[in-house]
Amino acid sequence: MERQIIIVTGDSQLRDAIKRVCSGQNCRVETADTVATALKIAARTPICVMIADVSIQNVGDGVELAKTFHDHNPDAKCFLIVDEESSDVLSSAENEPWLHFVYKTIPMLRFSVDVVEAIKESKLGD
Repeated sequence: MERQIIIVTGDSQLRDAIKRVCSGQNCRVETADTVATALKIAARTPICVMIADVSIQNVGDGVELAKTFHDHNPDAKCFLIVDEESSDVLSSAENEPWLHFVYKTIPMLRFSVDVVEAIKESKLGD
């Protein structure tokens, strides 16, 4: 089965930058700017890595999206992009091994290493 990464953010510049980081990982990379679009994409092809703003449309909906992806595929790794304004959302998110927080401004080199590791850990396509 093909491995797929999905990037979910309303910030087009951030979405494009992360897509460049994820390109070349031998995975299909899809992007979405809403939760509904992300769920439609995930319904077509299982996601091995999800990268999303913690607040895509509403505060905390990135956390709910990550939980939904994880419920459908327990091997999926989820990265939530957060900033200092997200502290109340972070405190409500459980500390899970499949959930990683990436703080803005994103150090892209370190982030690319983390994405590669998450892809390696995914059992999709094995």
